[in-house]
Amino acid sequence: MQVISTKHLLYIKTASSNHIKTDCVFLNYNYHLPISVNKLIAYYAKLHLKTPELQIETAKNLLNINKLIPIYLDHKAILFPIKQKRAPIQIYINAHYIIGMTAKNDSTLIHFKKGITLEVDEPISLISKKCHESLALKHFIEHTI
Repeated sequence: MQVISTKHLLYIKTASSNHIKTDCVFLNYNYHLPISVNKLIAYYAKLHLKTPELQIETAKNLLNINKLIPIYLDHKAILFPIKQKRAPIQIYINAHYIIGMTAKNDSTLIHFKKGITLEVDEPISLISKKCHESLALKHFIEHTI
């Protein structure tokens, strides 16, 4: 696998296809990788000399939460899931690059720089809560550990 950094990563999402595929959306380009979201998260964590398990355990302890736990990779990559682990479609969003959110019926539009948007079928209250938890995690890690 070629080296893929988390610089300007906006979100990663399970692709809609019959094969295992993950869409990685960055500020200036996109990738479609033939691996699962979980393997990609592990790869990104390894790039930053971390493990997803340790990052999840740290986040659980700092935030006192047990579900949809954010993963801190570096100061510009704090990924939070919006679907349960067993859901067929996995989406991890980088809280650092979110500039706004809009409620749309039963879904939420997440706005990033350069007019990039992502529509997810989750309520804005959940997305907002998870985004705030992720940014709090970033603050705790960078200023206390």
